[in-house]
Amino acid sequence: MIQKISSLDYDIIYSDNHILKISNKLSKELLVKDLHTKVLNILTSDLPQLIKVLPHYNSQHILRLKKFAQNFKTKFKNIIVVGMGGGILNGMCFHNFANESDINFIFCTKICASYLLQIKNTIDLEQTGFIFISNSGDTVETAVSAEYWYGVLVSAKITDFVDRFIFIYSPKTTSLLQDLHTIYGGMYFEYDKQMGGRFSTFTTTHLLIAALSGIDLDALFIGANNILDKFISYNQELFQLIHSGAIFMTQSLNKNHNTTILVGSYNASLYGLTKWYHTAIAETFGRENINISPINLDLPLDQHGLMQAILTNNMKQNLNLFSIQSCANSKIDDMQKLLQSEVVIQCRDIGIPVREFIFKNTDSQTLGSIMMYLILEIITAATLLDINPFIQPKIDDMKRNIARKYRDYHQQGVP
Repeated sequence: MIQKISSLDYDIIYSDNHILKISNKLSKELLVKDLHTKVLNILTSDLPQLIKVLPHYNSQHILRLKKFAQNFKTKFKNIIVVGMGGGILNGMCFHNFANESDINFIFCTKICASYLLQIKNTIDLEQTGFIFISNSGDTVETAVSAEYWYGVLVSAKITDFVDRFIFIYSPKTTSLLQDLHTIYGGMYFEYDKQMGGRFSTFTTTHLLIAALSGIDLDALFIGANNILDKFISYNQELFQLIHSGAIFMTQSLNKNHNTTILVGSYNASLYGLTKWYHTAIAETFGRENINISPINLDLPLDQHGLMQAILTNNMKQNLNLFSIQSCANSKIDDMQKLLQSEVVIQCRDIGIPVREFIFKNTDSQTLGSIMMYLILEIITAATLLDINPFIQPKIDDMKRNIARKYRDYHQQGVP
């Protein structure tokens, strides 16, 4: 049985009504209201103040960002954005979702000499601006990339770094990126100290990229506010939807099961969204007592390879598909629907639960709405499992170790 729940900007379809039956049963037992209260307490506690920094809308601040973005766009035809994890994925999501952009964006997410050289050889350096992003300021990949591009520009006798470089990091006594900023010069935006990484969607770091990409920031916040306000006031229909999604995500997550959460889309404009969502799930639920393997499917390519393993293994799995109701080319649109429907049928027939997000349109308001919805759903799901959704302890330990070894490398000449 297919159960469909409509929201303002997108539909959510479940492959069967099992999840909804569980959610409805708990609602009748008043447990859902208790869960909402618990989530709200978490969001407004001494943990990152999500509700206080989201939607983080200040009309004067937004206006300054718009003006800055417009001015920066007049100087450059290319913008290279360097960052890792949540520090860059939110911005990638905004850029992919934007209907149009007169700037060539390059999201630099690898440290590889041939990769960087390929980028260098395909752009006009004179027409290129740079944005370096690191919440901690100690993301080594970002610092090394900044050093690389600085050297490339100096070799090309381009030295106007004050107008060309944008650094975004949290202010500390010292950090790798802060030290480079001091040496090179450039513009600075503060990374929001209260909300970093995967949930920093609506903060300055990513709003700047959104504005540069052509996203309507005011509409973005209208969509986000609509979801957030309803959540805070306990709109029962909305929270029932969020609760159903949280159950869908967590029903088989525990140390006794290896669970694969599959995420994918056939629409290129949704790639940034699925990549962000896939990473947010991994960072939030990756814990010692939860065996989880999120996979971001490259569709339709993986339909001709990886899908063989998905349809034949004995692991617990669920599938989240993101799609657009219609696209510019009706023939391609029909083909995407055919491909997606067959995947849904095959998964459903062997017991893999499927959830589809179907966008009615791809405007900025829709993007604000779905991003806020998914943020709240992930946090609610984490609350169901009694885990802190705001930390990623293993990754943080690894980052600190790499940053320390990198400093030793610079100071002693050996890693």
